Amino acid sequence: YATSKTFLNNVINEKGFNREINDGGALGLSSAYLTNGTGAISETEMPFENNADKIDIIRVQTAFPLEVIYNVSSDDLYNCEITPEVLNAMQEHHAVLRSLKKTPVDHVIGHLSLLFELEFDISLLIVARDGHVKKLLSFESNNPKTQEQMCIVRKEINTLLSVDSKF
Repeated sequence: YATSKTFLNNVINEKGFNREINDGGALGLSSAYLTNGTGAISETEMPFENNADKIDIIRVQTAFPLEVIYNVSSDDLYNCEITPEVLNAMQEHHAVLRSLKKTPVDHVIGHLSLLFELEFDISLLIVARDGHVKKLLSFESNNPKTQEQMCIVRKEINTLLSVDSKF
């Protein structure tokens, strides 16, 4: 079913290929699909993934002071530690689950960990070049342990973002 029969405002889509279940298919649709130059591609071979929302989240994190974004005091933000479970998720290249975040700096790491969820190298290239990740990575804690932890985070993210060689 190539298109919806109606749009969200209930107006009928006159230009789509509309059919019902067991209606027999549409020769025009199948011909257009199979002759468009790419052939038939399954969802497993080429899954749809929109990375724009993840990239935008990183941009927002640098538009305002972190204290405002996370609604915490500077003292709390710059003196806390990264929770071990959050650091482990980062090192395992997973997005940090909300349930693991216990300290204000965990949220910074959680947003950086979204980079591991980007599906396309071009998305990594975009975030590597736009400067927003670099700004988040420049977070400097007053806590010596967190400073050491941030070195680990920077190494993981910088390794991930060294995608220029793939192009």
